Amino acid sequence: MKKAKKKAKRTKRKSKVWTMNDFVDSVWSVMEEQARENKALRALHAKLSPEWNNVIQKVTSLLEAKDDKEITERTEEICNYGKDAVRPLIETILRLKSAVLAFQEKKE
Repeated sequence: MKKAKKKAKRTKRKSKVWTMNDFVDSVWSVMEEQARENKALRALHAKLSPEWNNVIQKVTSLLEAKDDKEITERTEEICNYGKDAVRPLIETILRLKSAVLAFQEKKE
């Protein structure tokens, strides 16, 4: 069934001039299919999204927050990203863990 849909799409594309939007849509659909099939690519695609850097910046700002008001504001900003915030948050936790372990090894 997927092959039939793809063939139909290709036939439609051949009959018109391909625009930049058509190209972006095509690349995006391939990326989505790859992400469904491969967890490592899903993680890579998440890192390439603009939301990733935005969440990392918000988390960094949260870690530097000086008072409860600022902590609450940054927390809400991160929560507004919903599930898009999960992977950057996990990455931040793992980086902090790595830094703590490196510090402990250096200390010993």
